[in-house]
Parts: sequence; structure tokens; C-alpha cells
Amino acid sequence: MAITTHRPDRAAAAPAAGSGPAAPPAGGLPPGVVLRPLNAQRDERGVVAEFFVNDWQREFSPAQWTMTVSEAEVLRGVHVHQRHADWLVVLDGAAWVGLRDLRAGAPANGRACCFEMRDDAPAALHIPPGVAHGFLFLRRTVYALGLSQRYDPTDELGCHWRDPDLGIAWPAAAPRLSARDAALPPLRELALRMPLWTRD
Repeated sequence: MAITTHRPDRAAAAPAAGSGPAAPPAGGLPPGVVLRPLNAQRDERGVVAEFFVNDWQREFSPAQWTMTVSEAEVLRGVHVHQRHADWLVVLDGAAWVGLRDLRAGAPANGRACCFEMRDDAPAALHIPPGVAHGFLFLRRTVYALGLSQRYDPTDELGCHWRDPDLGIAWPAAAPRLSARDAALPPLRELALRMPLWTRD
């Protein structure tokens, strides 16, 4: 997972996709965002890996799991939730993840970062409420997404993926979007709807 972090007023160019696994830089992810490498057991039959255990993340208790298949160059997002947290695992394929902390009062408020998740370097990603996120799929990808509450469309907020205020460098100029995501408003319209940051 090649990772870069940057602030919106100094947006960095995205590193090349597939540039090799790496650990997140110290302090590079917003508080509560966890990128957890998975212990994959491989042999001639295939791969086995646990991707969620209850005591891994006390702040996250899954209420629902969803499997999704996304085609290459699809971008899902940028979305953000007021109430529920997400747990993302790439099972097959590769995704470019962009994050931006929108929680008022958070030490990392305004911090943006981007990194790659791939099936050959399995990891689980925990995204708390108030952290905006988008997923750009670099090839056909299968992933599992856990939610801490049952899906509720009223908790599905978002902003346009190309908004320069996000500070996220996407490695695609014209990704494939849903009609809903293509019509999302600018980032500034979300500011007053985000949860306050609280220390756990």
C-alpha cells in the first residue's frame, strides 16, 4: 500500500498505483482511521485470512456486511456518514482510497490522504463517522464492506469527487460514476452537518 498524505492547500500528486506495499507514515491517518494488515495464510490451494475479529477494534461492531463487485475505473464516492462507521476489505483487485477528515474540532480536521489497497497485500480499513472517503477501483475488484449500523440512506452524505477543497489526488481524470455521485454538491455544503470530534 503506497501512501501519501497532504493538506488541501498543498495537494500532492498521487503516487503511482501498484508501487508496492508500505506502512502508513506516522501521524498520516486521521484519528480513528485504522489500516490493519491482515495475516494471510497462503499455500498451493489458495489464501485464508481473517478480516474481522470482535476485539480488533472496540469502536466498531458490525451490524451489516455487504459484498460489492466494481469494474475498473469506477469511483464510488466521495461519501461521509454522520452516524455509522465502515470497515473495508479488498478481497480481489485493487482500490485507490481517498480520505478527508471533516470532523469539527478534530486534531486532523482538514487532513487528506490517499493510498492503495490490494489483494496481494491484504488489509482492513476502519473509517469512523465524519471522515469522507472515496474508492477508485484500478481493476475489477471484489470487496467486503461492514457497517456499524444497518444501511440508512439518510446517513449517506457526500461531495463531488473533483472538488479541489478535498485535497485528494485521484489517479484518473474521468472515472465511471453513478448518477448520484456525479451530482453530489461541493464540500463546503457538508461542513455544518458533520459530527464533532470526540476522544474515545
